[in-house]
Amino acid sequence: MSLALVTTVRNERLALRPNLLYHRFLGVERAYVFDDGSSDGTVESVADLPFVRVRPMEAPIAFPPSAAPAWAAHVARQHTARQSLNAHAAMASARADGFAWLLHLDPDEFVALDANEARAGSLARAVEELPPEVEVAHLETAEVVQRPSGQSRGFGRETAFKIDRSVLRRPMYDPLRGLTWELQGFYAHHLGKALVRLSGDARPVSPHEFKSATGRALRTRTVGRLLHFHAHSFEDWVAKYRQLLGRPDHYVSGDLLERHKRVWRDLVTHPDYDVDRLRSYFDRWLAMGEDEIRRVGHGILEVRGLGDLLATLDAPPPASA
Repeated sequence: MSLALVTTVRNERLALRPNLLYHRFLGVERAYVFDDGSSDGTVESVADLPFVRVRPMEAPIAFPPSAAPAWAAHVARQHTARQSLNAHAAMASARADGFAWLLHLDPDEFVALDANEARAGSLARAVEELPPEVEVAHLETAEVVQRPSGQSRGFGRETAFKIDRSVLRRPMYDPLRGLTWELQGFYAHHLGKALVRLSGDARPVSPHEFKSATGRALRTRTVGRLLHFHAHSFEDWVAKYRQLLGRPDHYVSGDLLERHKRVWRDLVTHPDYDVDRLRSYFDRWLAMGEDEIRRVGHGILEVRGLGDLLATLDAPPPASA
């Protein structure tokens, strides 16, 4: 067996099932899903999929002090630390189950080896064909284009993705403090995600990176794109940034949460901002119209056929004659 997947979920009913079915199509043979307290039926939505193993949040592991990863002390408060903990546990399970590679991603992220076509089994073949010295297969981020409210094509159906941050700079506004600044066009991460070879001594150091147990950088090759459906619609933007309320303002690394994320968290939870005011803000400051999409040109990647494929993968069986 070649390829398994791990993801951590909390209230991801819309995304989880199509994500798992899609990566199954690409060659994933088992998915380890860690539930981080879902209450919207996320777990139940995949209960019929035989290749999925749903588990509760992994209990903190007692690492020897000299070997404890940086995130180990932050599991209780940091979602990213819990993701890393679950990836660590999934690596052990995948090794025991005989898998050679493990893919770590979020439910709103889809692997794309080819922007024009997704081929059955292609991801499994891609890692199987890597030279034995390659320890990590890297996926570069392509973030979904946020269209004006009412124009969203729906989860999994968008075709335009931002890839070149250098041409995506735009002004951003904090209406609560009356301040503007320049923001690069990626609203979430630009670090990508990875597949890790399980035969070595790798372990997760964040949701985006693996290193050896001694801290050595692993030998890495980029194999494709990671299509990230972050805040793909107005409703998804509101829901995602409401989830940041109560979370720390710093990452496990100590870096401060990006300014726009703090502003949007405060905005979508502010009592003076109802749905209409939030919608107007989203359309003015986050969304890209067709003219802007054309203007940035090579900064946008067009991806074909994903939405149609997702619908096919989860299509109901034909009625019997």
